[in-house]
Amino acid sequence: HWEGYHFVVLYEVRPDRVVIADPASGLRRLTREEFERGWTGYLLQLTATPEIAGVEESKTTLGRFLPLLIPYRKLLAEIFLASLVIQLFGLASPIFMQVIVDKVLVHKNVPMLNLMLVGMLVVALFQTATTGLRYYLMVHTTRRIDLQMVVAFYRHVLSLPLRYFEERKVGDILKRFAENEKVREMLTGKALGVLLDCLMIVLYLGLMFYYNAKLALVALAFMPGYALLTFIVTPLMQRQYREAFQRSAEAESHMVEAVTAVGTVKATAAERSIRWKWEGLMVKALNVQFRSALTGMAAFSIGGVLQTMSTTLLLWYGAHLVITGELSVGQLMAFNVLVGSVTQPLLNLIDLWNDFQEVNVALERLNDVFDAKPEENPAQQSLIQLPQVRGHLKFEGVTFRYPTRPDRNALQNIDLEIYPGQTVALIGRSGAGKTTFANLLLRMHQPNEGRIYVDGHDLRQVSLASLRAQVGVVPQEVFLFSGTIRENIAFGLDDAPLEAVVGAAMLAGAHEFISELPLGYETVIGERGQSLSGGQKQRLAIARALYKKPRILIFDEATSALDTESERAIQQNLDKILKDRTTLIIAHRLSTVRNADLIVVLDRGAIVEIGNHYSLMEQRGLYYYLNSQQLEA
Repeated sequence: HWEGYHFVVLYEVRPDRVVIADPASGLRRLTREEFERGWTGYLLQLTATPEIAGVEESKTTLGRFLPLLIPYRKLLAEIFLASLVIQLFGLASPIFMQVIVDKVLVHKNVPMLNLMLVGMLVVALFQTATTGLRYYLMVHTTRRIDLQMVVAFYRHVLSLPLRYFEERKVGDILKRFAENEKVREMLTGKALGVLLDCLMIVLYLGLMFYYNAKLALVALAFMPGYALLTFIVTPLMQRQYREAFQRSAEAESHMVEAVTAVGTVKATAAERSIRWKWEGLMVKALNVQFRSALTGMAAFSIGGVLQTMSTTLLLWYGAHLVITGELSVGQLMAFNVLVGSVTQPLLNLIDLWNDFQEVNVALERLNDVFDAKPEENPAQQSLIQLPQVRGHLKFEGVTFRYPTRPDRNALQNIDLEIYPGQTVALIGRSGAGKTTFANLLLRMHQPNEGRIYVDGHDLRQVSLASLRAQVGVVPQEVFLFSGTIRENIAFGLDDAPLEAVVGAAMLAGAHEFISELPLGYETVIGERGQSLSGGQKQRLAIARALYKKPRILIFDEATSALDTESERAIQQNLDKILKDRTTLIIAHRLSTVRNADLIVVLDRGAIVEIGNHYSLMEQRGLYYYLNSQQLEA
């Protein structure tokens, strides 16, 4: 277990070093001291079972993205053609140079010099125009492909079940959005570049061998050295970049947390401790960046030595050929230009291996999202579009286990029938399964055993959109979006009539404080509703749930953040709120559920008591105990 955050794979242990594979930064070689600082002391030993032989390894492939390019094949062909024309214009430079040196300077031919000047200007103008056209086509096409890829990715992310998000960090999911651009760059820029580089290498090498085959071989002699340097240094620098990025992200996250919770930091006089921790994280990040800079400098120096040796040897042997009459001065200068032109495409092809490794990592991250099954199969035509419901709910032998705790039932063998218009309260200790019960009703999770019915319809056969459109939920943790109060109350519904928004706010007891705001319902409340109090946020959440006039209403600790006055305002409207609705109330404060038609007491995922307030008090069971504890408190 590494640095208290995640697990790494231990590959190799030696007396002086340890090799680990870190999901965040790849393969890492550490000294024993570095390893002992990062290891928390916990270790999982995994043993392969025979069943693992039948598990197919998930393959990363660009195939799922290729259909996105089909509508743009004509534009991509035009981009390739423009790139080819630009490179062909580049061939004019060595030819012009050879003519000027061998024909113009030697014979002092001024008319020819003027002609060469006009020719170079014409080539430069055409090259500039073609470059501009290529750039426009490239930007236009790639941005449209980017948009399609990100939209498809975002659409799939939103279609995933709640379980997927519960098992991953938000930042980890958001980082995957950036991976789309890497894949697109490989499909468009890199793919076109490979074709173009291969063509130009053949063309330039052909000209070089046409000028002089022996000099061409001398020019290529150092290419294996460049390739070896690239293969050795690039993976090392990539690991260092990943580690530096991770360390910098940790320092930045710590700073964001400190600034966000600056009130708590100051109230606990923790400024010095917070600052020291941040400085420690920054020192780690800077140390990695320093090592990366040293690696880059070493690679640059070695590359410079190879280039100097190559240039020196090329000039020496080229001069020797000029002296012996095998080559003219103009041809030698033109050859040098060709060498410069062919070197970059060759280096691009050498770098392509490393680019493929990076894209392979990006594909693995994207496939983690795309391979996850959506909570509802869009191709399934047999799903029922739920008609307007009456609110008859039935849980039949329902058992549910969270994937992270397969050994423990969060709910077990739940049998419960709720009739239309009933108000049912779910109470119990923390972790008893109350919120899980509500999430199963919304089909956020699927029960492992048993079935759930709404008006006789099995929820497994019902369209999610048609179900959730008729269920209003007031969650325990209210989330308000950056926008106006009106937009937040009518969230998910465009062009909301103000009268309906005001009506929902009045029922929720929110109209009074909204009316006192400078812009009323058009007031922008900021990210997460940061300008509002906890009670005001809670009332807006209640108004949001009531706005779509649901037939089924779920209150999950809906009044927990309300002051006495706000709660009284809602209680006064409670009859209107509950009228003709099946209501599920999840509460810790038992005073809020005394008048419920039915009170269901959960303990360790099972129903242990059921009845109304008075009958449960007479039983002197768990409900009586919890009620007594609250009265004493």
